[in-house]
Amino acid sequence: ANFLGVIFSMPPEQAAPVQRRLVDSAAVCPAMYDRFVEVGDRYLDDPNSPMRSEEHYIRLLEAQIASPYVDDACKIRPRALLAAAMKNRPGTPATDFNYTTASGRTGRLSKLRGDHTLLLFYTPGCPDCARVERYIAGSKILAPLIASGRMAVLAVYVDDDLGAWRAHLPEMPRGWTVGCDPAQAINDRELYALPAIPNLYLLDKDKRVILKDAPVERIEAWIAAN
Repeated sequence: ANFLGVIFSMPPEQAAPVQRRLVDSAAVCPAMYDRFVEVGDRYLDDPNSPMRSEEHYIRLLEAQIASPYVDDACKIRPRALLAAAMKNRPGTPATDFNYTTASGRTGRLSKLRGDHTLLLFYTPGCPDCARVERYIAGSKILAPLIASGRMAVLAVYVDDDLGAWRAHLPEMPRGWTVGCDPAQAINDRELYALPAIPNLYLLDKDKRVILKDAPVERIEAWIAAN
C-alpha cells in the first residue's frame, strides 16, 4: 500500500520503470513472485479495493509480460488479463451490441440518443444492483437529465435466466431502456470485461467511454462537474 501510494503520485512515464524493476526483483524467487502477483491483483484489480486502478494494473501486467525473469508459462495469465483490461478504455468507442427488450424488440447501443449514456450491466436480485438503481433514480443530478432525455440509461442483463429477468422488470426505474442478451453475445464474445456486477460505464453522445467500471457516485460527480 505504501509503495502504491508513492506510485500514484508519480507521472506515468516515471512510474512504469519503477513497477518494472519491482516485478524483476520479485521474479528471482517463484514463491515471492506468486505472492507479489496475488497482492498486486488484490490491491489494483479487486473491485472492493480502495486502491483499485486500471491504469496502474495495466502497467503491472505489462511489466510481468516484459520481464525477462518471468517464465513464458507464467505470462499466459497476465496476457489474458491485459487483453481484458484494454477493452473499452476511456476515450475509445464503446463496443456496440444488440439487446432485446421485454416486448421482443431488438435495439442497439449505438442507436440510443442523449448527450450521455449510462450503461449498466446488472443482475436481478443483486442487492448492490438494487442500491445503484435506487441511487440513480433518486439522484438530483442524474434523474432530471434522464427525465429530460439528455441522458439515456441502458440496463442490460447478460446471463441466461430470462425468467428471473422478466420477473424483475417491474422493479426497474421508469424511463430506462432495459434489455437482455438472449444470444449471449456479450459473454460468449467477451465484448466487455465484467469482473463484478453491477458494472457501470458513462458514455458521451458519440458512445465514447468517459468512465469505465465506475462507482455510481463517481459518475454523478463527473456529471456535476462537467
